[in-house]
Amino acid sequence: KTIEERNLNWRQFDIPSFNLWQLFVHDPNGVLVELNFDTTQEPDGSKGPDDSNRYDPGNF
Repeated sequence: KTIEERNLNWRQFDIPSFNLWQLFVHDPNGVLVELNFDTTQEPDGSKGPDDSNRYDPGNF
């Protein structure tokens, strides 16, 4: 199942200067997991991150 299908709380953060997109999600046990993606490796047609559910450091 996807993060949304599991109804998990998540946030995203884009760091264009490093070609980095970060996804933060609380797992079912409440542990904050950080996933990092290289935006240069996104498939053609990918929209990438946007400002919805933006991560505000220290304020999940």
